[in-house]
Amino acid sequence: MKTKIVVLGGTGFIGHNTLASFASNPDYQVTGTYHEKPPFEIDGVDWIQCDLTNPNDVERVVSGQQILIQAAATTSGVKDAITRPDYHVTDNAVMNSLIFRSAFRNNVEHVIFFSCTNMLQSSSSLQSEDDFDPRAPM
Repeated sequence: MKTKIVVLGGTGFIGHNTLASFASNPDYQVTGTYHEKPPFEIDGVDWIQCDLTNPNDVERVVSGQQILIQAAATTSGVKDAITRPDYHVTDNAVMNSLIFRSAFRNNVEHVIFFSCTNMLQSSSSLQSEDDFDPRAPM
């Protein structure tokens, strides 16, 4: 029997790469979530559209899963994080509270939480996800 795994935030930088990795393993039944950004074509991934600040959507997504990877976040870049921190903090606090409560109530065996808002190194110029270098110092 395949292990059921859900990657929340499957269309984001971390979530997309995590989904691709697990989807290539035949031992997993993989589900990814997306909110507004359309999902990618990844063989072996079932997609669920949801709003992770909505308790009913969270319950629908988490129920029946064995592994939950929390890679979802409200984010829009470093400038907004500095000038409008409430924008990120509020939605993310609500989202994470609902997710962790649902994981506990649904007896999810393993929860992985990427607690970060930015993965790119400091730079004075605009960067894209393609600029990420995991070997570079932060």
